[in-house]
Amino acid sequence: MNLYSIFNNSKQNYPDNIALMVDNTSYSYKKLGEIINKISDRLLNTEGNQIALMAHKSVIAYAGLLAALKSGKTYVPLNPKFPKSRNIKIISLSESRVVLVDNRCINNLVELLPEFEQSLTLIFPETAKEDIPEIASHHTIISKEDLINENNTIVDVDKDHLAYLLFTSGSTGVPKGVPISHTNVLSYVNYLIDRYDVKPTDRFSHVPDLTFDLSVHDLYLSFKGGAGLYCVPDNVVMAPAKFINTHQLTFWCSVPSLIQIMGRFKMLKPGNFPSIRWSVYCGEPLPKAVAEQWQKAASNTEIDNVYGPTETTVSITHYQLPRNEEIKENNGVVCIGSVFDTQELCLVDENDIPNEVEGEICLSGSQVAKGYWKDEDTTKKQFVKLKGKGDKIWYKTGDIAKYEDGLLFYVARKDFQVKIRGYRIELDEINDAIAKITEKTMVYTIPYPVVNGIADNLYTFVEGNSEQAKKDILLKLSKILPNYMLPKDILFIPEFPLNMNGKVDRKKLIEKII
Repeated sequence: MNLYSIFNNSKQNYPDNIALMVDNTSYSYKKLGEIINKISDRLLNTEGNQIALMAHKSVIAYAGLLAALKSGKTYVPLNPKFPKSRNIKIISLSESRVVLVDNRCINNLVELLPEFEQSLTLIFPETAKEDIPEIASHHTIISKEDLINENNTIVDVDKDHLAYLLFTSGSTGVPKGVPISHTNVLSYVNYLIDRYDVKPTDRFSHVPDLTFDLSVHDLYLSFKGGAGLYCVPDNVVMAPAKFINTHQLTFWCSVPSLIQIMGRFKMLKPGNFPSIRWSVYCGEPLPKAVAEQWQKAASNTEIDNVYGPTETTVSITHYQLPRNEEIKENNGVVCIGSVFDTQELCLVDENDIPNEVEGEICLSGSQVAKGYWKDEDTTKKQFVKLKGKGDKIWYKTGDIAKYEDGLLFYVARKDFQVKIRGYRIELDEINDAIAKITEKTMVYTIPYPVVNGIADNLYTFVEGNSEQAKKDILLKLSKILPNYMLPKDILFIPEFPLNMNGKVDRKKLIEKII
C-alpha cells in the first residue's frame, strides 16, 4: 500500500476539511490534492527515484513530499538553514536527480548548482518562468506555467519501497542516510491512530523541520485522521502560546526543551492551553518537572513520553503519564515506558547477549529500517542477529537503558553520540571538520554540562597553537555544519592530558572548562 493513500482517503471522505495551515493560508484536502496532482504529473515523467525538497515548511514542501509518495518516488528533505555544503552532500549521497524548490529557497538552490556537473531537473511549482534566475543550460527547468495537468494516478509500491530518506550525523564526517519505507510509516501510523483516537476535527501542531524525523509524527497522523496540520512559523516557534490558542490546537508534539523555553517566557500559566488533548514528547529525555508544568498549563491533556531513533520511524516506546498517580521517573527524568505492542525490544550486554536488567536497546519489527543507505559496513555493525533470537534482525541503537518495575528507563548513550536541541550528533563529525580547518590532528570535542543525556554546550579542544582567530574558525565551521553542531568555544592547549590507559583524560579537560 502506498503511504499516500492515507491522505487520499481523507481527501475523499473530508474534501472540505482543512488539511494544512501554513504561512497564514489554509488548504482543504481537496485544494491541497489539486496542487499535489499537478506536481505528481511531472514527477511521473522524471528519471530517478529520489526527489530532493529544497523548501521551508511551505505548501510546496508538503505538496511536494506527498506528490513524491503518490508518484512512487522517495522524498529527500534538504534544509535551507543548513550550510550549503551539507545540502550538496545530501543531494549527492542520495543520488537525487530532481529538486523541488519553493519561492523562498530559489537563491539557496542557485548557490548549490555550480557544484553539479550532471543534469538536474529543477521544479519551481509556484514560480513563473520569468522570475527564475538564469540557470546553466544542462539543467532542466519546470516552472509554474508547466504544471497545468492534474494526474490522479497513485503508483502501487511494494512493501519495502522507500517513502523518505533522512540524513543524520555520521561518525566519519559524512552524513548517514536512513531509508524509511512505506511499510515502516504505515506500521507507525496505524498503531498510534487508535491510541490517540484521532478525529477529523483535531488540529495538530507541526513544529520540527522536515529534516528532523519527529516531523513524520504529526504529518501522517493528521492526514490519516482527516485532521488539520498547523505549521508553527519559525518566528514564533520558541514562543508559540498565541499560535496554540488562536488555532485551538488539540495535539502538541515537540522536544521537551521547547517547553523549558516556554517556561522561561512565562507561557506555562495554569490553564493556558485548554484545547490540547494529547501532548507527545520525543527526541530527548523528558524532565518530570517540565512534564508537570505542562500538565498544569494544558490542563485537559494526556501526555505521552516516547522514545525511538530515526532508524525505527520516529518512536517505538511510550509511557503515558498518569494524572492521579506518581509519575515513574529516575533522577528527575520520566521513564520511556514499554515497546509498542506491534514491535519488539530487548537489552543486550557488551557481548550482545540479551538480558532483562540493563544494556543496549535493540529493536526489531515492521517500523525498523533494513539498514543504512548504500553503507554495507555500518549496516552490518548495527543491524544484527542476536543469540537466542533466531534469524530476526535487530537494530542496535547505542542507547543504554534499564528495567525497573517492568518499565524502561533511558540511561545514556553508549558511544560518543550526544543530543543537542533534540538532534543526535556525533562528536567525531565536529572533530573532523575542525581538524581540517585548523590543519591539526588532535581535536577533541566535549559536551558539557550533560544532564540526563542532553548536552547544553559543546567545547572543542585543539592540540597546539593556531594563527587563525577563533571567530574565523567558527565562521568557516558554520559553512560546513548546522548551527546546532557548532561548539560554544574552541580551546587551544599545548598537549592533551592522558589517563592511565593512554586515552584522553576527559575529566581533566572538563576542569579547563569549569
